[in-house]
Amino acid sequence: MKIRTYLFIFFVVFFCFSCSVQPHSTLSISCEQKDFSLIACNNTALSNKISNPTESSYIYYGFSSSFLKTLTNKAREFLPAIEVTVAINDVSSKKDLSGFAFGFLYENDYSNGKLKSQLDSRPMIYGFPNSKDLGSNLFRVSFAVEPKQLSNIRGFVIYSEQYLEIEKANLVPAKTGWAFESTIPWFGFSSVGGNLPKDKNFAQSTMWNFETEMKYNLTEKPSFEISVSNPLLPYQTSTKENNSIIKLELAKKEIEIYPRPTSYKVTLNTLQFENPISYIELTANKNFVDGIVLGPLAPATENLSHKDLLKLQNEQILHKMKPIVADPGLIRFWPQSKWRHTDFELFSWEYFPSILIFDFADYKIQDDFLKRLAFFVEKSGYVGTLMTDEEIANQHGYNAHDYKAESLASFFDTAQKQNFQLNQSELLLRHILLENGIIKSEGNKILPGNGAIISLSKQSANYLRNSFLCHEGMHGVFFIDEDYRIYINELFNSTDKNSVEFLKAYFTATPTLNYDINDDYLLKNEFMGYLVQQGVSFTSNYFANNLATRKGVNEKFPELCRYIKKTKAQGFVESAMHLDEYLYNRWGMQTGREWTVYIN
Repeated sequence: MKIRTYLFIFFVVFFCFSCSVQPHSTLSISCEQKDFSLIACNNTALSNKISNPTESSYIYYGFSSSFLKTLTNKAREFLPAIEVTVAINDVSSKKDLSGFAFGFLYENDYSNGKLKSQLDSRPMIYGFPNSKDLGSNLFRVSFAVEPKQLSNIRGFVIYSEQYLEIEKANLVPAKTGWAFESTIPWFGFSSVGGNLPKDKNFAQSTMWNFETEMKYNLTEKPSFEISVSNPLLPYQTSTKENNSIIKLELAKKEIEIYPRPTSYKVTLNTLQFENPISYIELTANKNFVDGIVLGPLAPATENLSHKDLLKLQNEQILHKMKPIVADPGLIRFWPQSKWRHTDFELFSWEYFPSILIFDFADYKIQDDFLKRLAFFVEKSGYVGTLMTDEEIANQHGYNAHDYKAESLASFFDTAQKQNFQLNQSELLLRHILLENGIIKSEGNKILPGNGAIISLSKQSANYLRNSFLCHEGMHGVFFIDEDYRIYINELFNSTDKNSVEFLKAYFTATPTLNYDINDDYLLKNEFMGYLVQQGVSFTSNYFANNLATRKGVNEKFPELCRYIKKTKAQGFVESAMHLDEYLYNRWGMQTGREWTVYIN
C-alpha cells in the first residue's frame, strides 16, 4: 500500500491520551522568541520520537488556543508556515526512502475533542532525505498553511517508517525552495505539499520551476534568495575570463553573479522584472549554488507617494520607510516604473546592509533632500554652517552624494539646536535615518548610529550612474570599515606626490566640487573615490586625457596638468592596480565594479 495514496485513508490511530485532556509535549513551538506549548495527542508526541515504527509510526501535535491566536495575528503580517527540525538515523542504506510524511490537522479531524480514527486525504510533504549524501542526520522542513484553511487548522502530524525525532518547531513566514549553506539542510514547500529530495543531485537541476508557488500562495511580491559558495580565482585585472561566474535566466533576463571570498546571498526582487516569473534556469556554474529560496519581500513595505509620506505625522512615518535589499548591480537598472514612491526609491546594499542607497527621479528632488547637507559637510567655506535656500540657490550641490552617520547626526543636531527650519524632504530624510538606525534621538540630542547613505539620480546618464554607484558606494564602505580606511591611508601616502598634488589642484580649481582639501579624511576618501570609479584599464585615460585637460585646472595649475599628461597618469595607474587587487581579495570587487550581480 503506497504511502502517498493511502496515508490518511482508513488507518487506525492508537491513543493513550485524548486531546481534550491536553497533556503537554516537551516540544514547544516558537514564534519570535516566544514559546507555546504543543498538545501531545499520543504517546510519541510526549517523547517527540518514533523509536519503533512497527508499534507507532505517527506523532500527533495539537495547537494551544494561545498559539492559534498568535497564528491568526501573524497571518496579517505574512503567510505562515510550520517549520520542524527532524533528526533521523543514517537511512542511506535503506532501499525505500519514501516513508516520511508531514501534514496539518484540521477542525473536522476531531470529534468530541478526539482525533477521528479515519482522516481524509490532504496535501502532504513526503520522502526521506539521504542523510549520508546530505552530510547531516538533521534536516529542516517548512510547510506553508493554506490561507483558506487558516481558521480550521488545529495541529500537525508526522509519519515515519524509520527512527525519527522532532527537535524543534517554529512558526515562520512561508518560503519555498532549498538551502544547503548551513550545517542543517532546509527544504520549503507551499501549501500544496511535495516531495523531499533523496540526495543533493536534485540541486544540480538546470531549471527550477516555481509556478505553483507563484500561483497559489506566498505573496504577490516575492523575491528569490540565491545562496552562493563559489570561490575566488587568483587575482586578475580582468574578470571577463573568470570561469566561476554563476549565470542564470530569470524573467527572460540573463543574470551574472560574481564570486566573493566567502559564502554569501543574493536577493533577486521580482518587482524589478517586467516579464512574468515562474522559473529560474541555471546556465553556468550551478554547482556553486547552495540554495534557491522563494519568499516574501523582506522587509515588507507600503506603496506610498512622496507627497503621501510628507502628509503623515512623524510617528506614523517611522514604520513606513523600509529599504529594499539589493545589490548595486540591480539598483542601477531598477525600472523607475517599479519604484514604490513617485520621487525616489530607497535601497540597502545587500553585502553592506548599513549603507542606504537613495535613487532620485531627478537632480532637483535630490537637491531638496541633500543640497544643504552637502554644503554643511563638505563645501569649503561653508562646513558646519546651515545655509538658507536663498544663500545657496545659485550654487551647485552634487550630482551624487555620500554621508557618514556622524555627519548626518551633526547636521540634524545643529538644525535642532538652532531651531533651523528644514524643508519637508529633509525632515523625511531624518525620519528615514532614525528608522534605520543611522542616527538616533536621545533626549534633545541627535547622535550618530551606524551606517551611511549614498545617492544618485535617474537624470544622470547610464554611464554616469555606473560611475556614481561605484564612487559613492565605496565612499559608503570607507565610512563603515576601519580596515579599509587604514589601507586607503597607506595607499594615499605611497602614491606619487605630484599625482596627489594634481588631484588637490583639480578639487580646488573645480567650482562644482569645492572640496575642503584641508580635511584629511575627506581628501583621502575622495582620492579613493576617483581611483575606484573606473576599471584599471581606464585610469590613465580618465586622469591624463580627461581631468588634466579641463580648462579650470589647466589655467591655474598648468605644470601639474602637463606632468599628468606626460606620465600618462602612471602614479594613479599604479595605485589603482594596488586598490584593484585589494578589493578583489577582500570582497571580490574591483575598481569599476562594486557590484556582485549584473543583468544583461
